[in-house]
Amino acid sequence: MVNAVYNYKDFDTVIKTAVGSTCSKKINDIILSIDSYFSFGQGNSIKQLFNATNLVSTKMGDADFMYMVADGIAMIDQYGEKKELCDGLNKVPDSASDYDKIENLNTIFNNHYGAEFTQGCFYDSECLKNAATADLSSR
Repeated sequence: MVNAVYNYKDFDTVIKTAVGSTCSKKINDIILSIDSYFSFGQGNSIKQLFNATNLVSTKMGDADFMYMVADGIAMIDQYGEKKELCDGLNKVPDSASDYDKIENLNTIFNNHYGAEFTQGCFYDSECLKNAATADLSSR
């Protein structure tokens, strides 16, 4: 039996606790900065910064991108690299511009995962849908 929980937030709470209050605040600031760009219609420019051009102007591109950002942050901590994440975030002062904070997160992702991280099918609903359809048609 599966017990699915809608809007499960306990995992985020565990990550916030694990990284500590200072690092958690920096993560929150970056997420708010990204949200701000998206709310002002500039989300595609942030996707391009992260080399996630495959998510520009797609039906689920915004949600896919935000999932990638949240997952990318969480996985760095989850797989034992909390120091790498928090040290990387600390390279940019709290007084930095929103764009500088976002650009720094992109650098952290590129250093940790490589530039291809944002381009894969895993964070791209259209790609996953097409791959599933192609798989079904080949049967």
